[in-house]
Amino acid sequence: MTLKEDFAPAWHEIGLTLSQAASPNDDGPRREAVTKAFDRALALGGDDAESWANLGGLHCRRAHAENGFAAPTLEKALDCHRNASRLSGNSTYPLMNAARVQLLLSAVRQEDLAPILGRPRQFHHLALFRVRPTAARRGASG
Repeated sequence: MTLKEDFAPAWHEIGLTLSQAASPNDDGPRREAVTKAFDRALALGGDDAESWANLGGLHCRRAHAENGFAAPTLEKALDCHRNASRLSGNSTYPLMNAARVQLLLSAVRQEDLAPILGRPRQFHHLALFRVRPTAARRGASG
């Protein structure tokens, strides 16, 4: 079997496979290989929200392993989750990931957490919208 070098979804799948095989505290060559696979996928097709989210999660785990939470690595994670959020529209999963990383980063920097703590409440309306159909949608289906 040969890998089509310019096929972004293949690199995404390689990143997922390597990520699942790595232990949570693995900061060696395997984690570097995971990062390179997602980087390659995004270089070929940067509009893949899932690749951005997976890379953001990888950076979060790496930040945690670096003596608590390393701010520069959390910044990379935040950038990835923001890209995933931008590409996912109003999907609450990447928005919550970005908010969680922003909270961690603010705590590491010893910043005021009050502005960050209010953000997840903003997602309440998005979550309700996804769960409860609007009156117009109920009328159209009923």
